Formats: sequence, C-alpha cells, structure tokens
Amino acid sequence: MQKSELNQRAAGQVRHGPFGLAELSQLIRQFASLGPITRGAMRHTAQQLNLSINELLLLYECQLQSDHVVLDQRELARRMGVSPAQMSQLVERLGEQGLIEGQRWPSDRRRQVWRTTSRGEQRLDAMSEAWPEIRQELARRLTGGDLRRLAELSASLAQAIDSVLCTEVRANERESAA
Repeated sequence: MQKSELNQRAAGQVRHGPFGLAELSQLIRQFASLGPITRGAMRHTAQQLNLSINELLLLYECQLQSDHVVLDQRELARRMGVSPAQMSQLVERLGEQGLIEGQRWPSDRRRQVWRTTSRGEQRLDAMSEAWPEIRQELARRLTGGDLRRLAELSASLAQAIDSVLCTEVRANERESAA
C-alpha cells in the first residue's frame, strides 16, 4: 500500500464500496453515544418496574417470540451478551415473578423456550407508558415509517458486526486448537 493511500485512509477518504471508512467511523461513534443514553433511560424504567436492565431486556426478547421466531435459552443468552449461567438466573427470577413461562422445544426436550405471560405483557405495557416524553419527541422528529426503517437498519448493522466478530472468534478458536 502506498503512503498516499495510507494517508487517505487515515483521513477517511478512501472508499470501499458504497460506504467509506469515515462514514463507518461516524456511524459507530453515533451508535456508541446512544449506548449510555439508552442504558440510562432503560435503567430508570427498569427500576420503576422493579427489574434489572437485563431482566427488562429478556422480558422484551420473550415478548418477541412467536410461532415463526423462536429462540431457545442459549440463543437468548448469545443475543443479550450474557453467559448461559447468567441467562439461567435471569429466567429463574422472571419465572418466579410470573412474568415468563418456559416451554420445552417440541423436537428436542432438552431445549427450553421462554415466552411472556399476561403478567409479563402488563409489565411491558407499563414500560411503554413510562416513556411518554420519549415517544412524543420521537413522533415529532420521525414518522412511523422512519422508526421502522431505523429499527431495520440498526438490526442489519448489528447483524453485520456480529457476523464479522463471530467469524473472527471462530477463526481464533481454530488457531488456538491447532
């Protein structure tokens, strides 16, 4: 690689495909700045609902379960970035509160699938009611279509990053095993 190309890359001027290094860097910085803001809002809401942030996130993930999208406990742990042991503790606490219920996977009785109960749905409804100012401000700035598109794009970004990281982790594991 020539020195001028290195300087251009450092300045974010070299583009690879439709999205250059500068745009990616800016996007990551913007999403990273949302992290503390969203975590603070979620922490406040979770405390109002007498839940931890991870319990709130798990409750939401369980609500998303449907006949077409079913995640077992191991996949829920991976998606939430917690260990299987932590996930076991989370589902136990939410189950004891009657917010989620477990069902065995039809084709593999060893696997457990969790779904929200009506009480869990009520708790999530209360969360939604706890954010009226945020919802009003979003509605003022973005249309429903904008919000759906933002959610789709955020999911695509997370999947792309996760895909690369998982590939790198697997490659590192193979190298360590060899």
